[in-house]
Parts: sequence; C-alpha cells; structure tokens
Amino acid sequence: MAGKGVVDRDLGWQEIQRELAELKKIGVKVGITEANNTSEDGANIAEYAAYNEEGTEHIPSRPFIRSWVDNNQEQINKVMDSAFNRIVKGQWTAEDAMKRIGEFGASGIKKNIAKGSFEPNAESTIKRKGSSRPLIDTGTLRNSIRYEVVRK
Repeated sequence: MAGKGVVDRDLGWQEIQRELAELKKIGVKVGITEANNTSEDGANIAEYAAYNEEGTEHIPSRPFIRSWVDNNQEQINKVMDSAFNRIVKGQWTAEDAMKRIGEFGASGIKKNIAKGSFEPNAESTIKRKGSSRPLIDTGTLRNSIRYEVVRK
C-alpha cells in the first residue's frame, strides 16, 4: 500500500479565488466618462448632465440617473448577484462581471432618458431647440452614457 496518499487537484478553485480577490481591486463607473465629455458644439456634457440631474436656479431637477437607480434596485441586485455567481462557478472573470454590470447600468439609464418622464423644457428652450422633451433633443446626452471598469 506504499505510495498511496492524498492527491490535490485544483479543478479551478485557485483561479476562482484570484478572481474573487480581483473584485476587491476593481469597480465600474456608469455615466458620463472622461472619454466622452464634450459635445460636437464644444459643450461640457458632464456639466450639462449634472445641471439636469441635480437642477439649478433655472433648470428643474431631472434625475435621469438617480431615478433609474432608485426604481431598479431589485434588478440591479439580481444582476450583481448573477455576476458574482458566475465568478464563483468559474464562468466569468471579475472584469467580465464589472463589464456586465456596467452594460446593464448604461443601458438602463439610456432607456430612462428615452422614456422621458421628466419636467418638460421651458418655452425658451423649446423655441431654441424645437422640442419640449428634455434630455433627448439631440441624443448627445443619451449617447454619452457609458461605463468604465476602473481600478480602486
């Protein structure tokens, strides 16, 4: 019976542990990224987005990001849980998971903007832009919503 003993076969567990450790080092940002921060006419898209998200003295608050996050917490949690489970099963890397979460967030925010259930544009804006639908006139804001996987 000599020579028999315990054989240690990894079966992927060490890779899964590495990916779980990687989750602590990366994250995902969704919104207006630095790479897409200026419109064709030179306007700062991030500033425009912030003015509409938060509101100003002359612009009503149109929380296109916050309202989507607030109204979709259950679905967001499901996507995050699903991504985590795929890492644990060895199907995805941590980066794959962050990309999927980012894609979900960017897509949801874009749909929220397109839905357009915000306070209409002021008469002066309608005359200038030709539309009463806020955040959607040119599509620049909606098309600027992206995600970015970042290192912490």
